[in-house]
Amino acid sequence: MTTVTLEACTTADHARTLAGLAAGLDHSFVQAGIALGDGIAVTDRIVTALAGVEAALDDGVAGNPGDGLVTVAARLAGLPDEQAIRRATFGGAAPAAKLLVDHVAEIHQTLRLLGIYAMNVKVIAMGAPDLVGIMDEMTARMEVGETDIGLFRAEIELLVTSLGRINAAEQALTAECARILPAAPIRLGDQATALRGYRQGAVDMARRSGELAGTIRTQVGAALGALQIGDSTRQRLEHVVTALAMLDQVTADTTIDPDTIRSTECHVLPLLTGQLHAAADDFDREATSVVAALVAIVPQADALRDIRGDGGSPDGGDGFLHDLEASVAEIEALTRRLRSADAETEAAVTTIVRLVDAMVSRTAMVRRLQRHVQQLAFNIDLKSRRLASNGGIIVAADHIRRVANQLDNAAIGITAAIDTLETIARTVRAANTATVDPGTMLTSLMNAIREGAVQSDRAAEAAGDAAGRMLRMLATTSAGLRDKIRVGATIRAIGDRLAASAADGPSLPPGDHSPIHTLMPAIARLYTMAAEREVHQRYLLPGMAPVHVEPAGMDDDDLLDDGLF
Repeated sequence: MTTVTLEACTTADHARTLAGLAAGLDHSFVQAGIALGDGIAVTDRIVTALAGVEAALDDGVAGNPGDGLVTVAARLAGLPDEQAIRRATFGGAAPAAKLLVDHVAEIHQTLRLLGIYAMNVKVIAMGAPDLVGIMDEMTARMEVGETDIGLFRAEIELLVTSLGRINAAEQALTAECARILPAAPIRLGDQATALRGYRQGAVDMARRSGELAGTIRTQVGAALGALQIGDSTRQRLEHVVTALAMLDQVTADTTIDPDTIRSTECHVLPLLTGQLHAAADDFDREATSVVAALVAIVPQADALRDIRGDGGSPDGGDGFLHDLEASVAEIEALTRRLRSADAETEAAVTTIVRLVDAMVSRTAMVRRLQRHVQQLAFNIDLKSRRLASNGGIIVAADHIRRVANQLDNAAIGITAAIDTLETIARTVRAANTATVDPGTMLTSLMNAIREGAVQSDRAAEAAGDAAGRMLRMLATTSAGLRDKIRVGATIRAIGDRLAASAADGPSLPPGDHSPIHTLMPAIARLYTMAAEREVHQRYLLPGMAPVHVEPAGMDDDDLLDDGLF
């Protein structure tokens, strides 16, 4: 701060000095206000960044990822029981499929026999067109039946192949379970507990950081409001400078006798001294309070800057993520085998459902064929009795009836096997409704955990950096304001010099035409604060109108006409 020399100064010199002090105060306190305003913006950004930490540590689907890890661990730990249930459920599938294969082979063989019988009847009944026509119709139906049975057989082969793949997938899953169970799910459960701790630590850190940032914001806001002392002091100094200029105009008036001028000076200068002393006292008190308020913010900012290093949160997520990723990698083969077993199970169920749908119509076809063959056999028997030589035809018709009964027995067997497979499909579908794919879920969880850890670390780092900037701002602002606090002593010294120049002056002459009666009201009209009016009131001469002073309860904050910087 520039040193002010007060020796041998005129009122004009003092006015210039005061004007310079006012300008310097304005600049310094405006800069301090800007810095504190930036500080509030910084704390707002901290609060905003930290507000998203808790949400970032959730995966947006399963909620808390720790719960998701527990769900995966539970599914993996229960795999032996799950496999036992699946084996028991599918235990009847292979025998049912075998029955289907046998019955379809039986139907196929029966249709071939019927074809042979039909050919024999045609040979024997060459002279009987009616019988030949019946046999041609029977042969055509057998050919259609054989085509349908061929499709039936292909679908059954798909089921048998699917059941074989299930068995292979289950064997691979069993081997993988034997390798890493039960240790891997236990470790994954431990990781879930660690994740909950990490998440809670990060959330607690974010909340504490947010609380600290909120406290800092409140304190900065209070200090920012108190900075108006710089503006109010500037105005008071400017009012004194203007009053000195008014006094100089009076003293320069050659029409006023010197004694009157001198007496006017000796009354106005003490008034301005009183204004300067009051302004200096208020400035010393309030500026010191502002600096103290800024200093009080430092511990909060220190705590915010150091919160990560004080155990407030994990030291970043890298170490934790490394352990979790190692656990996930360990069970990757198991989840892959499980996914394969689940897929093969679903494929088998889909095949069974499709087969069941097809078998319903194909079994009905077999029964229709059986009834039709029975009817043909009856017609053959009836028509052959009109022939002279019909012995061979009657025998063939009897064989056809017996073979047709075999079709009915095969259809009954097929229906029973289909019912077994349908029950298996319903049971498996019901059991798979609530299951989760551990591999897919782990991928989603790991993505959420990584992103959450990154965001948490970034938010904590941003909070620490912002707190560091806040500390530097507080140090700079406090230092600048401490320097300006000395201005109070300079203001007071100028007031003392003004008072000294008016010492032992003559008494004011009475009379309404004395310049003091116009000068005092003119000076009073400069005031914008109650404190100025209170000082002025003490220097009123008898007969002068009292200066309006605002009632108690209103302070200078409410009375500033010029507003804050």
